[in-house]
Amino acid sequence: MARRDDLIASRKDIDSIRKYIGADSLGYLSLDGMVTATGGTVGELCTACFTGDYLVPVQLELAKDSLEAEPVKA
Repeated sequence: MARRDDLIASRKDIDSIRKYIGADSLGYLSLDGMVTATGGTVGELCTACFTGDYLVPVQLELAKDSLEAEPVKA
């Protein structure tokens, strides 16, 4: 899973990213624009991944083996 620092937008501005990916233009949707594009409302959609405003505490980084099951003892 990528960390925020691994994402290209954490290191480059919009024009640099546009050039890097070879696009003619590049822009971002606002949160309201993204919600509108889904046909939903902010109350219906979870936007925590975009805003960082989680309803419960979230551990953003996990050790690579943290989701593996413990061995079953016979």
